[in-house]
Amino acid sequence: MGLVWLFCLWPYFDGSCECCLKVCRGQHFESRRAGPLKDAFVIFQEELARDEPVTINCATTKTWTIYADGAFEPDGEIRASVGAVLVNPDGLVVERFGLKLPDSLTSEFEKDSKHPICELEIFPILLALRVWQRHLLNAQIVFYLDNDAARSGMIRAKVSTRLAQSPISELVSLRND
Repeated sequence: MGLVWLFCLWPYFDGSCECCLKVCRGQHFESRRAGPLKDAFVIFQEELARDEPVTINCATTKTWTIYADGAFEPDGEIRASVGAVLVNPDGLVVERFGLKLPDSLTSEFEKDSKHPICELEIFPILLALRVWQRHLLNAQIVFYLDNDAARSGMIRAKVSTRLAQSPISELVSLRND
């Protein structure tokens, strides 16, 4: 997670590479700046100290791809559905799923949003990671989403509705395990 934090906190570093390297090496640094820059260094240093080293092995160099999708048609015969396809590093489809959500679950999605497409786009990602974790352990994964709000929420790890935030929070915790 340290690299993710580096990219998230980089604007606070304001190009101060030398200070950043000193923090990475555990050396003392003096900053003439107070506030956000110093706070960013402290957060960055705590994250680096907390993180486990990244395991590098053959799986790490193999990229798996997950194409995920969700659909919401409130007046359709199938009101809500989710699906995903898992493609291995050789470009072969390994597994796939497609699910019609029961009306009771669809109603839960509709409690937070009148048109819960963002939530339904995020949901299959969590399902895919749970179902296919045996393939994806220590591997690089690329997700393809066709919804800008869901994609942005995944990148920022934050969305506006409770139901969409719940799987994103779980995904973040999976990443940190």
